[in-house]
Amino acid sequence: GDERGHPVGFAASCFAALAALEGNQGAAPVLRALRAINSVADVVVDDIGVVTDVDTPAALQAAERLLDARVSASR
Repeated sequence: GDERGHPVGFAASCFAALAALEGNQGAAPVLRALRAINSVADVVVDDIGVVTDVDTPAALQAAERLLDARVSASR
């Protein structure tokens, strides 16, 4: 799909803006500002892991099942 995920890499020049972030907003404001000036490079990958959110116990269990399935498939 067209989802953006993780990991996200930042240039050293972004440090001050990232360090100034507060609360539970993540780096979204910095990314929006960078996109506004066409300073973001997207890297397309075929890996559901980059968009898998694990911020709840149920989501963590689902991610663990996904990882277990990958490990089993690679054997």
